[in-house]
Amino acid sequence: MRVPARLLGTAAVAVCLCLGSSAWGADVPLRNWEVPRSTLADAGSPGIFVPATPCRIADTRGAAGAYGGPALVANVVRSFVIDSSPTCTGFPAGAAAFSLNFTVIGSAGSYQNAFLTVWPQGGTQPTVSTLNFDAGQLRANAAIVPAGPTGGVSVFVNAAAHLIIDINGYFVDNGGSLNSNDYVGIYGNTDPGYSGASSATRAQAPSESRASRTAPREGTTV
Repeated sequence: MRVPARLLGTAAVAVCLCLGSSAWGADVPLRNWEVPRSTLADAGSPGIFVPATPCRIADTRGAAGAYGGPALVANVVRSFVIDSSPTCTGFPAGAAAFSLNFTVIGSAGSYQNAFLTVWPQGGTQPTVSTLNFDAGQLRANAAIVPAGPTGGVSVFVNAAAHLIIDINGYFVDNGGSLNSNDYVGIYGNTDPGYSGASSATRAQAPSESRASRTAPREGTTV
């Protein structure tokens, strides 16, 4: 499915929120999520969204490494180059932005309202929160994040936490079109024309039926 959208030039756009609580070592499944088309519009360049099977880019609960442990340190910036992740392949180096899901597992303590901020690697850290969390809580939020010059995103937390990054698609700087409606299914499209992370889906033919999970203009699903 080709989705025309305008990409942000700086900070990430949060598009859905799911809340919960869990222990530090909890299992966090990959999630499917969708975004209303209205959330994809902002000042910037038009682009095409290319959906992909959800894939785990990074998980700091794993072995130490660029895409693994240790946990994020409070007040220290860490960056991840999305197209270089050893666990996810097929994403082009020239992607303009990524559709990502961020899951934070807060460290033990008594703090409240800690936050995660995400932005393009190499850019100025914005004064926004991608998600908020309390001590020991598991919280997740999906965001569209423009790629930095080397295809990376930077993250910051003000309290120690584990971070999991999943991806379900990316944007490329081309023109495109989408059959008119008020819904955009970021993932869950069962169109047989979909061929994976590196291909956009074919256009829907006249009178063709197609199954797809969608989100209404004013909300999102997780």
